[in-house]
Amino acid sequence: MKPDQSVYFLLCIILAVLTPLSGTSASEAVVTGGVDQSQPNSSEAEQLFSVQGKAMLRHDMHAPPNWRANSRVLLDYGKHIGFIREDGNFVVDGVPSGSYILEITNTDYIFEPVRIDITSKGKIRARRLNLLQPNTVNTIAYPLQLTARQPAKYFRAREEWRITDVLMNPMVIMLQSGYA
Repeated sequence: MKPDQSVYFLLCIILAVLTPLSGTSASEAVVTGGVDQSQPNSSEAEQLFSVQGKAMLRHDMHAPPNWRANSRVLLDYGKHIGFIREDGNFVVDGVPSGSYILEITNTDYIFEPVRIDITSKGKIRARRLNLLQPNTVNTIAYPLQLTARQPAKYFRAREEWRITDVLMNPMVIMLQSGYA
């Protein structure tokens, strides 16, 4: 082996060992001749788009005045983040073409997730996300108008004590059969 090849070979082994530890993929860590190959050239830069919509609550839900400030609009579980304005509108900027899952997170209300498809020409198609039947397509008008489905329920009501629970207990039934 030539000295240049052995150095390159050692660098590849070191990168292969360190890449899983750093959290980057192998394609991001490849460096050839001092030029990072993972970064696109300025001529290859993708066009970025924005996703728009409006988030609102149903009329029967009594919302605190700051529910919009406590909400986030997430594309692909936080890869792109947007915020809801006071009028309920939101915009997520800097989104390249592709397919994304949009969800609105709030601690008090549950919103249904939406699948967003952005073509390379900028056409945006939105549809309901159905995890049980992914092939069904229920399109939604764009710009999005998302309404909270229900208030979030974190706790269950405690079961009440009933006399039948005691009488139907196996130990009590065995005691009753012993006296008969």
